[in-house]
Amino acid sequence: MIYLIRHGETEFNRLKRLQSATDNPLNSRGEEQARAAARFLSNKALTEVVSSPLLRAKQTADAIADASGCKLRIDQRLTELSLGEWEGWNEDELLEKSAVEFAKWRENYHLISPPGGESVLEGIERVGPLVEELISGSAESDVAVVGHQGINLCVKLYVTGRRDIAACREFMMRNDQIDAIDGRLRRIVMSAYSQG
Repeated sequence: MIYLIRHGETEFNRLKRLQSATDNPLNSRGEEQARAAARFLSNKALTEVVSSPLLRAKQTADAIADASGCKLRIDQRLTELSLGEWEGWNEDELLEKSAVEFAKWRENYHLISPPGGESVLEGIERVGPLVEELISGSAESDVAVVGHQGINLCVKLYVTGRRDIAACREFMMRNDQIDAIDGRLRRIVMSAYSQG
């Protein structure tokens, strides 16, 4: 089983700012979410925790690895999707400064990228080989994967074979969300929230 976790909350999340590669730490709520995820996963047969290199994901992954007593591996392919020129902006600023481009992206972000950023399809290409490695290794044991909203979306789209905007909306994750993926069945078999 692959347990897919979104990192805990940061101040950018709380303020609804596009975070992307900005390397923010968890805020106090995010730290509690990381501890809750660690408690939730502590009774699973985890053999490895794989994390994005960005601090917010690594902090979440550290808590899970410590609670599970397993090793942590950093994988660059789990770095959040680049939002290019829009990084750090919130929705109101985007609607004011780049309303037409932002509206087009919101309707088709699986196909197009923000200015200077990555599309979801590009993210799927990047993360696909890692997903295959994890699926082949998860037949015998459980693995936790800690990433971000965008890259976790790419993982779920890759696993399920879906590439539509409806799936993109369906597969969005809260900061305390944990999804279980059965690699053999290529299905998401559970969604849970570490804080209820």
